Amino acid sequence: MTEKPWLNLYPKEIPKTIEYDRIPLQEFLTRSKDKFPDKTAMHFMGKNISYSEFHDSALKFANYLKSLGVEKGDRVAIMLPNCPQGAIAYFGILYTGAIVVQTNPLYTERELAYQMVDSGAKVIISLDILFGRISKVVKETKLEHVIITGIKDYLPFPKNLVYPFIQKKEHGIVVKVEHRG
Repeated sequence: MTEKPWLNLYPKEIPKTIEYDRIPLQEFLTRSKDKFPDKTAMHFMGKNISYSEFHDSALKFANYLKSLGVEKGDRVAIMLPNCPQGAIAYFGILYTGAIVVQTNPLYTERELAYQMVDSGAKVIISLDILFGRISKVVKETKLEHVIITGIKDYLPFPKNLVYPFIQKKEHGIVVKVEHRG
């Protein structure tokens, strides 16, 4: 106990160690979908996403990445804030066997270029409002694909209708997003 003195401060009901299955992280999502398909996995700005929907979206994204040529061991960057697309992309990348490269949405162009070159990422997933920054550094990197999403995509009604006006006012951009099933 002298090596870990903080353990003495734990309440009696808190175990000192936890046994857990040694499985890939994405398997926990698959198991959660099987055990709790209709339970809420994520709550975002008033919208609930079930484990089943989360899992299915991650698998669809994984299949999309595979259609782009992403293979096991490839690096895929996520440049998103905390939003459903970030979690879906993260698990989708894991399902392909690729490696997640978390990228700070606040990075400058120089920092972004450096991380993309250093990581060897071939795909980046980001927000529409960050596309200008990414487009300025693509030629300096090995990025083959830029996947763009918008916060609006997972907002509940009526927030999803109001958001484009806020986006236009704050960022001067208008993006028309067509949803494909």
